[in-house]
Amino acid sequence: MKEKQKHTYLPYQRGIHPNRLRIGSLYLDPFNPNLGLETKRFEYQENTTEDEYWSQIKQWTEEEQSDTPYSLTFEASKSWLIGAAAFSALHADADREGNAYATIEGSSGRRLQIAKPLKFFKDEVFTQLGVEDWIREQLSIKFTARWKNGSWKAPDIWLVTGIQLITGGTVLVGSSKNSSQSVGAKIDAGIMQGMPTGQDLVSVQGSHKTAAGTTTQYGHQDERVWAAQFMQLIVEFRKSNEKGAPDSMIVSLKEIEDLGEDKVRDDESPNRQSGEAQDGSDINNTGEHVAEIVGVGSETASEEEKAKSTDFEVSDRSYEEAMEGIDWVKYDEHSKYLNMYAESEKA
Repeated sequence: MKEKQKHTYLPYQRGIHPNRLRIGSLYLDPFNPNLGLETKRFEYQENTTEDEYWSQIKQWTEEEQSDTPYSLTFEASKSWLIGAAAFSALHADADREGNAYATIEGSSGRRLQIAKPLKFFKDEVFTQLGVEDWIREQLSIKFTARWKNGSWKAPDIWLVTGIQLITGGTVLVGSSKNSSQSVGAKIDAGIMQGMPTGQDLVSVQGSHKTAAGTTTQYGHQDERVWAAQFMQLIVEFRKSNEKGAPDSMIVSLKEIEDLGEDKVRDDESPNRQSGEAQDGSDINNTGEHVAEIVGVGSETASEEEKAKSTDFEVSDRSYEEAMEGIDWVKYDEHSKYLNMYAESEKA
């Protein structure tokens, strides 16, 4: 992960309700934080009211950044445009470098960001009931994927550390940073939302081709999260009897036997590897191992006070790089195995 990831915000094609993307929540897929199985996320203070959440989270955030009106412009990647149902309209009209730009405008905007992510995670997130069990499952799969069951990439755990809220957000996409004109065409909101078509979920005003470029426009009337900052948990695996970092968070790991081609427990799987990790380091697969959470993002306990949080960059490219190559099929197989094992233990 590049150093700038520490301050990069991931932009969304549609606004997400603040209660569905809370600071302090843990996700495996930042691109789809509130979609899919609930086992792929652990939502912060899920049982608290929205007012209680805001009251609690503002004790940890920096001074709120607010503007009236508000405008956010960023270079839109191909995948972002496809998700916004705007790629086909702009493909032939991009600038000479093939770039397209998105602007999210609103009547107001405010940004909240955790001041000390590692301390926040340790004191506020990691102490929640049930979170250690959820983290244990994810890191057990991560450990198995890296050292025990072939060579495949499992997802990392991402902590939400900042959100950009915009009220009355309207999205304009064009081949110029200054594209802002639109007319009253109609784009099916269901297509943009990844939901059944015909759903009037957003206000869509259409597109207009001008000298400045082609622009597609849609938005939400209320306050939504349009960009969020995620930081990966920095984890080291080691034998339980080895000395770890001081004041680190230790999570014991569940044993996952190799899964054969029939997607069942198979202790004699020919794909089983022992000894060498992807980075070439050796690890003994026998005995108990633990996961040690030593940092958040590019920060460790000794570096956190030095970290500057004034930069604000909006891009999905570094997130795409981090997520590239994840084998979700194998992840689901291992997750299903752990869930079945947990149910059998209860019985």
